[in-house]
Amino acid sequence: MLTVAQLAPLKDRDPYLYETLVKIVSSVNATSQRAGVDPSTPAPAPSPIAAVSVQASNGWFDISVHRSIRDTPGPFLFC
Repeated sequence: MLTVAQLAPLKDRDPYLYETLVKIVSSVNATSQRAGVDPSTPAPAPSPIAAVSVQASNGWFDISVHRSIRDTPGPFLFC
């Protein structure tokens, strides 16, 4: 859950900005709950790669990233 502790002093100084920022924070929290993620904790790092192979010809290249762990789906990488 995302919280912004610095919003309290803004409430008296600029109520319009305060309300706008509160709505943004609540929207981020609602979206993260629907998606099943928590924006306050960082996502874990991906597993280390086992190998990278590169093929090039006539100005075109193809890069393949091979993972060491096969039982979990990995990210799709586009170069």
